[in-house]
Amino acid sequence: MKRGNIFFWFAAAVALMAIAGCAKTVHTPENGEQPIGFNVQEPVKSAVTGAADIDSFEVWGWYGSNTGRDKNVFDGIRVKNTGSSWVYDNIQYWVPDMNYTFYAVYPVGAGECSAEGTVTVENFDCSATGSDAVDLMTAEPVDGSGNKPSNVVFNFRHELAKVKFTVKTADPDGVAVSLLKLYGISAQGSLRKPQDGSALWSLENAVGSDDTPYSVNEEVVLNTGNSYTAEPFGELLLPPHAALAEARLSFSYYYGSNSTQIKSADIPLAAGTGGITSWEAGKSYNYTVEIQANRDIKINVTVTDWDERDTSVTWTPNN
Repeated sequence: MKRGNIFFWFAAAVALMAIAGCAKTVHTPENGEQPIGFNVQEPVKSAVTGAADIDSFEVWGWYGSNTGRDKNVFDGIRVKNTGSSWVYDNIQYWVPDMNYTFYAVYPVGAGECSAEGTVTVENFDCSATGSDAVDLMTAEPVDGSGNKPSNVVFNFRHELAKVKFTVKTADPDGVAVSLLKLYGISAQGSLRKPQDGSALWSLENAVGSDDTPYSVNEEVVLNTGNSYTAEPFGELLLPPHAALAEARLSFSYYYGSNSTQIKSADIPLAAGTGGITSWEAGKSYNYTVEIQANRDIKINVTVTDWDERDTSVTWTPNN
């Protein structure tokens, strides 16, 4: 899977020794030589495909001598995009002779990070759809040195799966589809990701057909105006699922103008989809439901890596 790279430029803090008798200058995160600033150019999107799609994120960081990390420099600090630059409150500085480890989570307010580097996200809500869907990303921990400030590259990983449903027909009279529901899946879950381990999800109870947030009640007509194709739910960003045994898509439909001959379908997602029985983080699943002219319904799914582009956010000194 490709990952959107976010480059954090921690401006070099030169170790200066001011000799006045036996006294020397002591550098701290509050009185260092160089502040850390930000610069970004692209607009924000709800589903992140690159670094410039991020409106804000949170950073944690600890530092200390040798392998110790007993001093906190960033404690969930919000870094935000003003449109022309990236800014945050309480500017921090590199401290010579200290070693650092940094962590980051998107979006702001979604998670926490411990001094041991364990990221936790509690009860992340994935019920929003389309342009309102919210991505969740965590960054791999990155080490740095106060003696050798350099580009610190945060590799953000998508912790959700992207799911889309395309409904289509080849019937020249068209098809009207309504009461679409996706159910038998979890719309919410909690994540725990240790510094040196894999992400572990704990999912809430699956939603049923009566309480699913993934529903479209209004009629969607497949005709020449939309090339007989529609994406009723838009984009869904969902927790990874180890099993899809209970996942189903249901809808009602009729051909042409025969609204008195309404049919219904209730399709198990794990059946007839090429053996796709789970959803993995960072993968994109495009289900195609074809309502055929011969009155049969066919479903298949294509799986790809989340489409990303390589972009960067560069932190430069504020002048």
